[in-house]
Amino acid sequence: MESVPFEMAFGETVVEVVLTEVRGFEWCDLTATAPPRPGNTEDVRIGANTDTVLARFPVDRIVIDGEHPTAEEWVQVVALIAAPFRSDIVAALWWIHWGRHVQQLKAATAAKNEKEASDG
Repeated sequence: MESVPFEMAFGETVVEVVLTEVRGFEWCDLTATAPPRPGNTEDVRIGANTDTVLARFPVDRIVIDGEHPTAEEWVQVVALIAAPFRSDIVAALWWIHWGRHVQQLKAATAAKNEKEASDG
């Protein structure tokens, strides 16, 4: 499973957050139960309500400064996350659950096509 580290600031305190990918069916279930809000660009980007996805993301896949938060702590953290860091988290979630897989498929397809062309 892929993990993505990044930093966030709460006031003058900087923390490292690491999010680890959930299995495909878990991501699909999580996003299916949180439809995107009309006109919200962050929601449109991942196809789900980002606030709900953040609040419901499994805490066993979250590490903050080396420790897993409890579900209650994570909900409190999510409520305090500033807009720019929400965007970072959304981008990280999209990447580990969608973007990197699409990129891997494109690279594998290109390699296959190149091999077939050189064999042919």
